[in-house]
Amino acid sequence: MEFGPFPDVCSNMLNLIDKLQSPVQFCHNDLCCGNVIYDSKEDKIRFVDMEYSGYNYRGFEIAHHFCEFAGVDKPDYDLFPKKEFQLRWIKRYLEEMAVLNGKDSSSVTEQEVSDLYFEVQHFVPACHLMWGIWSLFQAKHSIIDYDYVK
Repeated sequence: MEFGPFPDVCSNMLNLIDKLQSPVQFCHNDLCCGNVIYDSKEDKIRFVDMEYSGYNYRGFEIAHHFCEFAGVDKPDYDLFPKKEFQLRWIKRYLEEMAVLNGKDSSSVTEQEVSDLYFEVQHFVPACHLMWGIWSLFQAKHSIIDYDYVK
């Protein structure tokens, strides 16, 4: 079976991921907006639909969340968050992580925000590649009546 340039694409992607040195941490791995529930009464966020949860790269998790903004069935890539939104989101994420690690949220530097933004941007193509492979697998093996390739 001939795979064309696909093995090289995967190899190049893995080499890039290694160079990024993105931390591996516990991730939801399906952070679409429908899986993030905001409770306004308690001012808390809850995550649901955890079947894909496991360890993954931090950059992949955030990139995937941003990719999900475009939608699934009829993606509109104009909905992918603009740089300013991503920077604000990343800063807030780092502030919350600082607090969880016993630090002050104001300890987050602009360099840390910039570095994580750079990391996330390099994981966006990895997200598309992973979900493309997942779709091909589902098209072949899923019992669900859905056109995964279309």
